This record gives sequence, structure tokens and C-alpha cells, in this order.
Amino acid sequence: MADGGEIKSQEEDLPPDIKDWSKHQVKAWTLTLDDVDDGVAEILFEQDINGPMSERMDPLVETFSTFWQELRGDTEQILCICDNEKGFTSWKDLIDARCGINISGRCIYDLSFAEVNGTILSLLSKNRRSSRFLPCGGGSKVSFEKKVERSLSSLEVLCVNQCDGGSKDQIVIEENFYKGGKVSWWNFYFSEQPASTPFIKRDKFDFIMDTVIPDLCSLRNACVVFNLVHVPGCGGTTLAMHTLWALRDKFRCAVLRDSNADFAEVADQVVNLLMYKHEKKSPSIPVLLMIEDFDDKEKVFDLQQLIEKECAKKRFSQSLHRTDSADLLKNQGMLNLLKLHEARQYLEMQKADSYSGILSYLSNQSSPEKMEKIARQYAFLFEHAHKPTVRERINFIYVNVVLSCIKLKSRYILPYQKLLELLDQVMREQIPLSETLSLYFIAVVLLWPQQCNWKNVPAISLGKCISQMKTSYHTEMKEVYNGKWPVVHFFLGRKQGYEQLVHQGEITKSGQEEFAVKNGKIWKEEEVEARLCRVTGEVKNNLILADTCIPNLKIEVTPRFRSQLCAHTEGSKVSFFTGFSMGGPVALDISYM
Repeated sequence: MADGGEIKSQEEDLPPDIKDWSKHQVKAWTLTLDDVDDGVAEILFEQDINGPMSERMDPLVETFSTFWQELRGDTEQILCICDNEKGFTSWKDLIDARCGINISGRCIYDLSFAEVNGTILSLLSKNRRSSRFLPCGGGSKVSFEKKVERSLSSLEVLCVNQCDGGSKDQIVIEENFYKGGKVSWWNFYFSEQPASTPFIKRDKFDFIMDTVIPDLCSLRNACVVFNLVHVPGCGGTTLAMHTLWALRDKFRCAVLRDSNADFAEVADQVVNLLMYKHEKKSPSIPVLLMIEDFDDKEKVFDLQQLIEKECAKKRFSQSLHRTDSADLLKNQGMLNLLKLHEARQYLEMQKADSYSGILSYLSNQSSPEKMEKIARQYAFLFEHAHKPTVRERINFIYVNVVLSCIKLKSRYILPYQKLLELLDQVMREQIPLSETLSLYFIAVVLLWPQQCNWKNVPAISLGKCISQMKTSYHTEMKEVYNGKWPVVHFFLGRKQGYEQLVHQGEITKSGQEEFAVKNGKIWKEEEVEARLCRVTGEVKNNLILADTCIPNLKIEVTPRFRSQLCAHTEGSKVSFFTGFSMGGPVALDISYM
């Protein structure tokens, strides 16, 4: 019964007097109580704030009073649905004035029609058996249309009334599970029926329900991941499904049917499930998606990012629909924060958040695609809305250098001159002590003046860089290097730009780097001689002063094997290959000129 309509006296079955009309409604409802299933009647009052209000004589208020008296003051069978909060306040005050009771506990407001309709339909057991319902905010429900469920083909959606109206054989289902078969929703359903044994909780069930889930819900991320690591066959899947079952009235729960499905399609369907019947407002409850048989954590991260992007798209659509610029800016800001967090999370997961981790990609035969993805994440950190840290900027330089060694033609590599400009910017800032070693090493590598194009290179003292690098190396690495020679990461090549650097793996492909370098045979290979640049210099104080293309600029280089200088007197001219290590530049394959 809704207010706002006129009572037409010409209709014989509706008395024109308001009090008589309300009594007529009570009589009509009383006659139908015997037909209501479960022996329970829910009396619904839908109040529209736009309708006429006339204090005690309002038809709906008077009808409420009549029902309330008929029920002898019991309001548990009365449900009041208000159009909005303003309408709720007005209705509450009217009922208080007319009946002297506080009806707040039996009122629902700020729900969409779909939520009101679904909640009412779900109250009837015949509907619970024939239809499926999804949860909405505040304990409300919406009807899950079959055509929508069919469109979510990648997901097995768990509804609030899952298994209601089904006819599975309980004994067969339970015997299959106890014999080692996979758990099904029916096992949980049967365990909740009268006189049944409750389903046994696995270890950590209460911890997940009481601690993990609330903690995840407190985060502001659009999509978060909780990994349930377990040995196959120990009940991990059962624990996950039990969690979904227990939360099916608070979350929109689903299971990914196929771990090899198209993730873009999966993300679209997950967000469609999230937004279902929430077209005009933000969703009030999350989706809880269960995925299993994922051996590669990176695939999980990829799916997470796609869901993030799909959420962002839906938010923008909503904001554009409302033409609210403040919402647009807020959503853009939130999206950027989320994407920033995810980018850093990915880099940390890939051990690409440190210079040493990035350099390790040269020796572990990583795919070009993975390195390009890392480069894209760092490029995102450099977008105008973000302020990357000094470490992130240094790491970005390393990423470009390493990617150039793995895939020189990659479109994700910065132009070499841009890289030098970035290095120049970083070098002019206050550098934390923790970042000096990584910065000065890559500066020496990139700024070595072999080719005569110094006019395009930042005016940085290379000698100062080498000195600072050596000091930082012996300070930071004294606990681990234990007298060993630092690793030579790069050699000086014959070409320019990125190709001036030749990484160690290209030279020592056998993996026996120390032996191959020490016996000297590797330097006589034609391919090596064709790739590397032989530098000249002068022996002085057990070191070599290397010549450069800049007049009067000579750089100290340490012999990798000092025994190679024994045959050379002070002032002798020598030639050698140059290697770059964290302990400073080194000379290899020293020859007398």
C-alpha cells in the first residue's frame, strides 16, 4: 500500500472515509493470512515523501495505526520502506505522534527499487526456491536475473539462497566428500539443516573470518589479494569455499571456473558482478573471488591490475553520467593512487625495486617481455602526477640500461640522450648515503668518455664519481666481499650510446667467468675482439692512467690481475679492455704497446 493516491468514492469496494478505508485494508489482509506460506505475514508500508502528508489523517499513517492495533502493538511483522532519509524522518515523526512508538528499527530507506523489490521477493520461500538472489548493502537483496548470470560465464556465482529448492541426495553428497571427493556447496547447505552436524571448521577459518577479511575490507584499494598457501590435498580449497559460503550474504561471492580464461574478460565480468543493480551509485558490498590452480603469482597480479582498471572505467562512467567534476577529480586521484601502489607492489614482487635486483636480470636469462613490463611500471612512476623517489629514478636508469642489453630495439627504452639528462638531474640533487653506490656506478658506466661526443654529456667530474663509488663500495660491501673482486657487470664496447655497453653474459657465455677471464683465452676470440673497445694508457704506481678522447683527461683504472703489470715498467704504454665493477673500472688483457 502506497500513499499519495486519491480514494475514489465511486468504487463500491473502497469506502470513501479514510478510517473506514484503513479498516477495509486490515480486513482484506486478515482474510489472506491463511494463504501466506510459512505462517508468517510481512506487512509492507511504502512511503513516498512526494505524496500528501496530513498528520494523523494521512491514509497510510491511519492504516499503519490500525494494523498496529490489530497486531496488539507487535511491530515485528511490519516493515516500512521509505524513499529516502528525509522521508524516513518525516514518517518516523508521524508514527511517533500518532502511535507513540519509535518505528526506526522497522524502517528501510536509501535503497533502490531493485533492492526493495529483491528483498521483498526473497522473503517468500517459494521465491527462494525458484529464483536466485544476490546481497546488497544493509542486508537487502536483489534478484539475480538468469540472462545476467549466463553472461558471467567465467564465474560460478554463489547466491544468498544457494541450493534452496534443490533436490540432491544428501547421503550421496556427504559420502563422496568423506571418501576424498571435492567439497560442494551442498555439503555446507546440508550441514546447516535442522538436526544436521555443523560443518567442521578447518584451521585458520576463524582467523580468516575475524581478522583477515576485516583487515582487507579496511584497505582503500579497488582490488586486494589474499594468498591461501597450502599443500595439495590438505583442505585448502575446502577452507576457501567454506569462507565464501559463510560470507555469501555479505559479499557477492564467485569462483573462477578456469585459470586459463581470458583475464580481460574475467575482469569485466567481475566488475559487472560488483556493479549489478548499482547503476546509479557506488557498490556497497565487495566481490569475493576465489581463484585456484595458479602457480604463477604474476598471473594473479595481472588479473588484479585488470580488475583495478575495469573498476576505474566504471567509476568514470558513473561520474560522467552525473557530470560531477569533483567526482571525476576524486576518482582520478584515487585511481592514480591505486595504480601507483600496484606498480610499486609489482616491482617489489619482481625484485626490481633495487639496483642489484635489476642487474640480476642480466644473468638469470629473463624474458624481454618481463623486463619491458618492469620498464612500463617505472615509466608510470614518472608520469606528471607522481613524484618518484631518488631510488626510483636511479632504478629507472638501471632498467633502461638492462633492457637495452636484453632487447635493444624495445620501444620502452628511453632515448640515450634523455637517459643522460635524467642522470644529470639526479646528480644535482641531495643524494642519500644509501643510494650513492648505485648512482655513482651507473654514472661511471654511462659517462665514460670513449667516444668524442662529450659536448652532449653532463659536466660531471668522472674522477669524483669513481672516488665516491670506491668509498661507498668498501663501506657498504666490506661485510660481504671478503677480499673478493667485485663482479664486472659491463665491458666498454666499440659502439656509441647504449651499445657502448656490453654486459658480461655476452662475453662469458660458458658461465665459467673467472676461469675464462684469468687464462686470457676469452680475449682472443674474434667475436669478443670485435665487440670490445681496446683502450690505451700508461702504467703508474701499479695502476693504469687510461687515455680518453678529452684532452688532458686521464682516468685511473685498476688491473684486474696485478701480475699482468709485472713485466711493464713505470711509464710503459699499454692497451687493455675496460670492465665496470662496483669497486671501480678495471683493466683486463693488458698488453705492452
